[in-house]
Amino acid sequence: MLCLSNGACRGDAGQPLRCEWDGCYVEFGRRAELKRHVDTLHISPSSHKCPKPGCKKSCSRRDNLKVHVRRVHGQNI
Repeated sequence: MLCLSNGACRGDAGQPLRCEWDGCYVEFGRRAELKRHVDTLHISPSSHKCPKPGCKKSCSRRDNLKVHVRRVHGQNI
């Protein structure tokens, strides 16, 4: 794998980094993007649950949950 100083990485022969999860064919140019993808979609999807009583919304990323709470419930967390 080749990684540049700006964080962009390429696998063998300059190819983009591919998710190796079974059945997933997404490619990324940066190692951090691949890691976030694997963490949020394959390892712990919907791990952030809305704290408002009665709301069943869950998100794979905390920043998305914060946006939900602000837009739907008019509050900050």
